[in-house]
Amino acid sequence: MLFNSYIFIFGFLPTVICGFFILDRLEFNKKLSISWLILSSLFFYGWWNPPYLILLISSVIINYFFGQHLNRSKSKSLLAVSICFNLSLLGYFKYSNFFLENAAYFFDASFNFSNIILPLAISFFTFQQIIYLLDSAKGLTGEYKFHEYTLFVIFFPQLIAGPIVNHKEIMPQINNSAFGNLQVKNLTIGLSIFFIGLFKKVFIADGLSVYVGPVLDANEVGIQLTFFESWLGMIAYSFQLYFDFSGYSDMAVGLARIFGIILPINFWSPFRSQNIAEFWRKWHITLSDFIKNYLYFPISMKFTRVSMYRQLNPVMTFGLTVFIPMIYAWGLAGLWHGAAWNFIIFGLMHGFYLIIYQLWSQVNKPKITNKYSIFIGSFFSIVLTYLCVVFSWVFFRTASVESAVTLIKTMIGFYGITLPNSLQSFMPSFLSESGFIQYGNAAGNGLLTSHPENLIYMLGFSSFIIFCMPNIFEYFRLHHQVKKDMPYESLVKISWGYNVPSALGIAILATIAIMYLQGESEFLYYQF
Repeated sequence: MLFNSYIFIFGFLPTVICGFFILDRLEFNKKLSISWLILSSLFFYGWWNPPYLILLISSVIINYFFGQHLNRSKSKSLLAVSICFNLSLLGYFKYSNFFLENAAYFFDASFNFSNIILPLAISFFTFQQIIYLLDSAKGLTGEYKFHEYTLFVIFFPQLIAGPIVNHKEIMPQINNSAFGNLQVKNLTIGLSIFFIGLFKKVFIADGLSVYVGPVLDANEVGIQLTFFESWLGMIAYSFQLYFDFSGYSDMAVGLARIFGIILPINFWSPFRSQNIAEFWRKWHITLSDFIKNYLYFPISMKFTRVSMYRQLNPVMTFGLTVFIPMIYAWGLAGLWHGAAWNFIIFGLMHGFYLIIYQLWSQVNKPKITNKYSIFIGSFFSIVLTYLCVVFSWVFFRTASVESAVTLIKTMIGFYGITLPNSLQSFMPSFLSESGFIQYGNAAGNGLLTSHPENLIYMLGFSSFIIFCMPNIFEYFRLHHQVKKDMPYESLVKISWGYNVPSALGIAILATIAIMYLQGESEFLYYQF
């Protein structure tokens, strides 16, 4: 069941809210309200493939008992066993065919491949529970009750595609005596956030997919794209991915808020970032925190102690404390996104980006005080960061390394720079006279060539939302929890409130989103 479907919006969600409200009004025990949300979440997950409910429930039960024993014993061997259990499930369902295919290639052997259906959300609820186990081994989890832990793992707003929540953020809210009460304030704010996310997904992301799919799919089947098509296709995809995933996260945040749960921030206007480190502090924040806290820092700290003990030179120290941990962490992050070499390359590219940024930060110490120079520097930093991200997303979007390389060659002009005839009147004449740019029709489907203005209008609207309008947490900054270190950067200074303009604005967005619901379009991160 998808958030952007009629059955969810007009069937499932009202039923869950009504049941939650009835249990609150009848003043039943809070445990019944939690049980109602657990049953609703199981129904939500089982709607897609009921047999995989057995996998989800088994994972929750086994990890709960692992965590309880770890919290008391602090046993490293038990921690190793528990993590291996989770990774073995993830490895079998997500990576077994990938490893068999590569083994068959390298050893020139033949294996029988099984048709394994990837369970929804297995990457998300596996990582979430691994964090719980690691903290249990440190005595940081406490004696959670089983029904509270179960809701923490399978709560339907964040079950399918995150955010990846930490027990330290969610369990205190579930344990709170006020939890279980359906408050008008939470319902109003939650539905408002939900419909903004729905608008981002249905109107913007799905609207861009009309252009992205035909162009980038043409590259997959060997149709030679033009320079213009490849760039517009990837720019449109970057916006589609952002509005699709951040739209889902906004909907998850809104749905959780209805029931009194505040989920962590997962996006904070990442395309405004001036460097790649800032980008990952603002894009898929909960995954970035996991990579930093549970993959990068533990390895880096161990190598730091080795470096200090052996008194290594700066080059060796940087290699041990930054280079190796970064490649290790981001290689695994790429593999987490998908069982294919193009995802691993995607992760490694960001690892190298971050290494280069670390080196540049140590060498470059800017002392610019002129406001004009700061503005120009910031602008080019944002553009450079965005271009680096777009090039990495070529590997993220394509189905194979070969098709990714072909698309990158097209984007850098390896096959020539050809723009559509419809743009010739807008370009300076000396460009065509010099032979630097040529004009003609596309070799492919011609969608972007015949009517490029439609996509350009859509990209212009998307850019305005991204760079000028407040993000969801800026907009609700007076009514929803926000991290104190998150700066308010939007050019348009507006905020949500209990007033007619806000209600009218949300009503318009909700109406447009529901009108544009055409079937069920999956979220791009469902496949991970």
